[in-house]
Amino acid sequence: MNEAWPFHGALVKIVLKNQKEATLLIIGDTGAGKPETLEAFRILGDEYLTEMKIIADDMGSLKIGASGEIVGYGTEIGAFVRLKKFYMFPAIRQLLPATLKVFMKKDMRLI
Repeated sequence: MNEAWPFHGALVKIVLKNQKEATLLIIGDTGAGKPETLEAFRILGDEYLTEMKIIADDMGSLKIGASGEIVGYGTEIGAFVRLKKFYMFPAIRQLLPATLKVFMKKDMRLI
């Protein structure tokens, strides 16, 4: 049996300019700053990074592959954003009330 183990976190593959690769899993509670950590890593490591490929940005699963390697994948489709984080920008403050009226229905998501 090849069961999957779910995680709440951000999974990213990183390729350095020297061609070394690593895959990082950042796990944390809601609001802990997982996407912000990835963005800070991208900005601070810009001179060393060739690529950052986001595999999962909120929810994902891990399983053991056929040859014993750990395989990770995202289990959500779309990019979900906490709109309150953008409320600090004046242009967004003007746009949000009108936008939210369209999406303020049960089980609606802005993607």
